[in-house]
Amino acid sequence: MKSSERNRFAVDAGEPTRFERRAVGNGRAPAATWGLRESVIITREGDTMKRVGRYSVVHLHPCPEKQTVIRRSLFVLPIALTAAVLLAVGVSAPTLSYAGDHGYSFRAVAKLGDPAPGGGNHEGDFEPQDINASGTVFFASDLSTGGEGLFRSRHGVNSQIVRSGLPAPGTSTNFGIFGILTPGGSNDAGDFAFGFTLPGFDPVLGIGTNAGVWRYSQASGAVTKVLAPGDPAPGGTTFRGTIGHSDLNNRGEIATVGIIDTPFGNCADPGACLGLGRGVYKFDQHNNATTIAAPGDPAPAFSSTFDDAWDPNINNGGDVVFGGHVTGETCIGRPTLGCFESLYLYRASTGTLSSLVHQGDPAPDGGTFDFAFNGRLNNVGDVSFIGVQGGSTGVFLTGVFLYKHTGSIVIVAKPGDSLPGGIMANSTFNQGAHGINAAGDVAFVAQLDADADSDGVQDTGVYLYHAGKISTVVRTGTVIPGLGTVAHTNNPFFVGSPYPWPTVHLNSRGEVLTQVILTNGNTYVVVATPH
Repeated sequence: MKSSERNRFAVDAGEPTRFERRAVGNGRAPAATWGLRESVIITREGDTMKRVGRYSVVHLHPCPEKQTVIRRSLFVLPIALTAAVLLAVGVSAPTLSYAGDHGYSFRAVAKLGDPAPGGGNHEGDFEPQDINASGTVFFASDLSTGGEGLFRSRHGVNSQIVRSGLPAPGTSTNFGIFGILTPGGSNDAGDFAFGFTLPGFDPVLGIGTNAGVWRYSQASGAVTKVLAPGDPAPGGTTFRGTIGHSDLNNRGEIATVGIIDTPFGNCADPGACLGLGRGVYKFDQHNNATTIAAPGDPAPAFSSTFDDAWDPNINNGGDVVFGGHVTGETCIGRPTLGCFESLYLYRASTGTLSSLVHQGDPAPDGGTFDFAFNGRLNNVGDVSFIGVQGGSTGVFLTGVFLYKHTGSIVIVAKPGDSLPGGIMANSTFNQGAHGINAAGDVAFVAQLDADADSDGVQDTGVYLYHAGKISTVVRTGTVIPGLGTVAHTNNPFFVGSPYPWPTVHLNSRGEVLTQVILTNGNTYVVVATPH
């Protein structure tokens, strides 16, 4: 499941077997602007929800007559899994390595339509999760057997970690059909932290109740519980679930989101989330939790408190960058639970919080930030993030920025900038569509105001920012020998949307993990390795 705060879902009575339905919901971009809406269509039979299909994309425009919908025919998907398809067998990755035409060689990790470890085929879309220093890749996909699966690719062999329907360790139930809460995070030992839904997760609300966090150990192959609904939370409250995303450092510490009982959360729908809030927590290697920021806690630089905190990223020193909102400030976007955010940094050495980028702060181009989100933190203390501007014009524009540990903010790339292949139109509203490494390099996705292949869809590309210069990793038109020509660097369900929606990760060796769609229609998870 994609970054959940940008999701809402449609629910109907009955059980249609084939139909088209316009997606509804609560994306990061408010309905007053162009934005994305992602939907899984489900039906409700009494108290039981059944998944009926995949995603569709809605383009919203201030003028109703200009609203358009991209629809897919949706089919009822079986969600029962047999023991035979749950065997975690290894599957060889589909290809070896290919030389590219932009200073990178490419390794195909997995292809939609190919067999998935544990049974069934990869279908729908991929959600690349992370790549560590040794090149081990973690990724998720929809499955032809129903639900989603989480997989690891190491030394050319793909293996299953978990999937919908398998027992959820530390609970009395199974992993749910709505899958992983993208993105998760890995460390250099090959361990992985991730959120996953449980039965009872309500996709209509998408607020994170009935979901948990687990860690996977490469050494033992075991998956163990970190957080589950009903667990005690710091401060004398109780965890009710989680939402994206979870991250893991080399010390075995996990930063994640906890949905908790609290009177101080920011809830837009009292019938759905009254008495709940989102907080950021750090779990040590023994799964002992400490609070980084939670509703009711003092907010730095403001004579107020947090009413929302989420989307953390942790470095090897235990520092945590996260998104937060301060009580009393304008709530942009108005999700069901929480608000679009500003960025804050927790320093483990001092136990203190500081404000990095706040809504209304000046941007380095002379404008102001409407909000900032998805901070990605390296070990030096640099933070790449998505900065959103232009709300006063009715159209939010997304750019990539870099907060340097010295305190300055520089532009990586923003709409209107010239990039290889064309003028940048937008970056993304997705969590996990950019990455930073210890050198301060930033890999990111951009949509271009260009259509080099004349397919009627704006071109997209993944780029690398290094020492103030930008180069292409892979973009529309890139020829990958042995695979084909790239049409889109995007998630299949978001081709043609105003904001590209892949995931992009960068490791310390400069390798870039992302996904591509070729002109022949094949979709791959790929790793780009610099020459």
